[in-house]
Amino acid sequence: MKYHLEKSRLYYMEESLGSYTDYGIGVPLKDERVTKILKEFKNSPFLERRRLTHFFLSDLALVHERDFCARTKLDPTGLVLEAYELINDDGSYHRYEPTAATKPLSDFVNRALSHCEGTFLAACNALESGFSYHLGGGMHHAKSDGPGGFCMFNDIVIAIRKLQKEKGLGKCLVVDMDAHKGDGTAQIVANDESIDCVSIHMKDGWPLDNPDKTNSSYIPSTLDIPVTPEDNYLEKLKQIGIFVKDDYDLCIVVQGADVYEKDILESAKGIQLTLEECLERDNYMYELLESKGIPQAWVMAGGYGDEVYRVFQQFVQSKFKA
Repeated sequence: MKYHLEKSRLYYMEESLGSYTDYGIGVPLKDERVTKILKEFKNSPFLERRRLTHFFLSDLALVHERDFCARTKLDPTGLVLEAYELINDDGSYHRYEPTAATKPLSDFVNRALSHCEGTFLAACNALESGFSYHLGGGMHHAKSDGPGGFCMFNDIVIAIRKLQKEKGLGKCLVVDMDAHKGDGTAQIVANDESIDCVSIHMKDGWPLDNPDKTNSSYIPSTLDIPVTPEDNYLEKLKQIGIFVKDDYDLCIVVQGADVYEKDILESAKGIQLTLEECLERDNYMYELLESKGIPQAWVMAGGYGDEVYRVFQQFVQSKFKA
């Protein structure tokens, strides 16, 4: 397709703003990942700030099982405790201080739904403009039967299936460049021939450290590219260029900043890219999809600590003029 970048949009959902510490959650996802970009682009015609309007259980049901969807109404607090791994097997809290919270955990359901809507809006815009970016989303560890890995609902597959249902999209692609395998996405689309999933990720470590090899995290993606610390990451990335053809109606790119050497999450230390290498990674993927004429919508996914905003910021700056 021909790109109309003047129509490209940078999406942000108002409900997704707010520190995790407001909820007593100690996960090191910093607001600065988004707020620094919002401040820079506050007067930009490319920025669209939206509020949650029309995501319902019927949208979740395109991807998630009935019992899982029902928990959003019946047990929202328990759902958040599970998604963000805030409770130990013995019932004690982990990275969670309820007495320090100023907002209830149950509010997180709407926050998670807003990520789904933002990804959907970005995907819609990509079909018109060729490229869009959502300042959120990328919840690739959420599986059909439950949340996990700081991911409540799989906004990636929800957006694709909603567009397939409402706009008749055909075959679609997910390219996941987060440090961790997109195990939820792989599990959901395992028997769906209309969605291909490519994941370049750490060969070892979470979520591929479960001694039970029958665990659903081991369900293969359409193409898995495992990376070790000894590998040349940017060379391995080129396997995606060999795999991707020009017959996709849409690609959602799961960017992931946890590959950055200054990310502080211990479970992401298997890939350590410089800031320059991160931009080279991202530009390679953008240019590959552009050369194939595939509309592309980007979502943020992982990235932890005070420095990772730079990975997102430099890419957004390179594509939108503040």
